[in-house]
Amino acid sequence: MPEVRSNGVIGDTFMSNIRAYHADTRHFIEKEDLVYAFEAIVWAWAWLESGVEAGALSCLLLSCAALTRPTNKGAGFSRPDLNSGWNWLARK
Repeated sequence: MPEVRSNGVIGDTFMSNIRAYHADTRHFIEKEDLVYAFEAIVWAWAWLESGVEAGALSCLLLSCAALTRPTNKGAGFSRPDLNSGWNWLARK
């Protein structure tokens, strides 16, 4: 079961952009251009977070739940586990 699901045509657009920026990240890593790789993965994460918050995407990862669940430590959001959060992109 994929950890992120599209909730329709708009969600499909979000997923397309997330996958494109993830592919860009891999390209820049292969070229050893870590600045652009970092920029691309930040954009991918922004599309993911925006899609979940807008309801265009459903995220089943515990780390994605942190996107919309405020912490009990004051202002801000929980930090997602970035080590396991991107494996779903490799699956289609």
